[in-house]
Amino acid sequence: MSVQSEIDRIEAARDDIADAIEEQGVTVPAGTKLAGLAALVRQIVGKVLSVCGKGPDDNGNIALSASDVGAAASSHRHGVADISIGQASRALVSDVTGKLYWSNVTATELGYLDGVTGPLQTQLNNKAAANHTHSAATTGAAGFLSADDKTKIDGIRVWSITVPTSAWTSASGEYTAAITATGVTSSTQIVACALASSYVGNADAEQAAAVWTHLETGANRVTLHAPSRPAAAFGLVLASLPS
Repeated sequence: MSVQSEIDRIEAARDDIADAIEEQGVTVPAGTKLAGLAALVRQIVGKVLSVCGKGPDDNGNIALSASDVGAAASSHRHGVADISIGQASRALVSDVTGKLYWSNVTATELGYLDGVTGPLQTQLNNKAAANHTHSAATTGAAGFLSADDKTKIDGIRVWSITVPTSAWTSASGEYTAAITATGVTSSTQIVACALASSYVGNADAEQAAAVWTHLETGANRVTLHAPSRPAAAFGLVLASLPS
């Protein structure tokens, strides 16, 4: 083997090594000798040559997209997760570490809060106690009816009577009319007397009803007193309280 052939072999090897170094992204300056290639090889150690099949650009940077690494796009949607907590129809709460777990509150109990628009405790505090009393109503203040008042109201009776002109008789300078009224007794206390609605607007009846001065009750009758005989028949509505 001649000296020249050996030199040619070494130069060819140097060129192959230089090409391999440049393929790894390291530039081999022109005229670099074989001894200078060792320093360039050391630049390759620790250098990222490619990621997901992409090599670096002229500045040594590798630009990757989400699809290159199997990541989701910046705008994407997740499917609904199917998570089991080991208990059915329970409300979820978080513990001190932020982890979810099931509580003793059932879904039915939680549903009772549906429609609530304000703090529950405040609303409960504004409610009356289970055991409480109400004042009886008076003429000056609203309240509940007493048992006596309820009895009186339930005992109110109303009678409708018709007073014909033939019922009037004259005695001792006045006219009286005794009218049968079922349920009237000597103890009946008449508290109201008014012209029946069917006679309102009838001038004769209104005049006749206006002339009576007082009335009294007896066994099954109501007796009217008037200073003169009424000119027309009229109807009266009487109301009484229990004795």
